[in-house]
Amino acid sequence: MRRALTAGRLSLAEVFRRDDEITRRTPIRRILLALPGATPVTVHGLLLSTGLDGRQWVADLTERQRRALLTALARRRDPPPIPAADPASG
Repeated sequence: MRRALTAGRLSLAEVFRRDDEITRRTPIRRILLALPGATPVTVHGLLLSTGLDGRQWVADLTERQRRALLTALARRRDPPPIPAADPASG
């Protein structure tokens, strides 16, 4: 599972849909660290921003917590909008 996450072949949403014992008993921090581009610092910030404890098993996350993680990840991946040039300043 970790290799598939790191390679981008498996998404966090797909992990949440899995029901095997290994996935269910994996701490969410370990899952998040396996995502492409994840670092301990970014994962720590993500956990803080969603109010989650990284030691929680995937099986123990509520639907609300899962949605919060998916939403926070989507926000981090979307680049910020580029401001339009101000014609008066040119």
